[in-house]
Amino acid sequence: MSSNFHEDDDDGQSELATDVADPETMRVRLCERRCDTCIFRPGNLMHLSEGRLKGMVDSCAHNQGHVTCHDTLTGNDKGLPGAVCRGWEQHPQASRSMAVHYMQATGLVTLVDPETGALTDADYRNLPPLED
Repeated sequence: MSSNFHEDDDDGQSELATDVADPETMRVRLCERRCDTCIFRPGNLMHLSEGRLKGMVDSCAHNQGHVTCHDTLTGNDKGLPGAVCRGWEQHPQASRSMAVHYMQATGLVTLVDPETGALTDADYRNLPPLED
């Protein structure tokens, strides 16, 4: 599953979508928690331009997509695999996301620790409530 939200780089070219699913295990990767600079935390910690977050949410909801955690985008400096942003997964509009529907239906999820990169397979349907 690739994100339906594609950012344009400075040249107006669309970035490559970051894959958030493992085709071998059929699991969707999901951030274990919201990272410290999650765009869904209060305070605009990523210094997004006005309306940018709303545009991303609206686009993902309209296209049944998801937001990929910025720490896991293709080419990230931590070497992390792509993962659905935990802030997005907790957002009310995420109920329209195909990735979230898949995790709900199958339970197949691999949690990605956004700091260490540790991967943990889990049953999405049995995850405890997010506390951060």
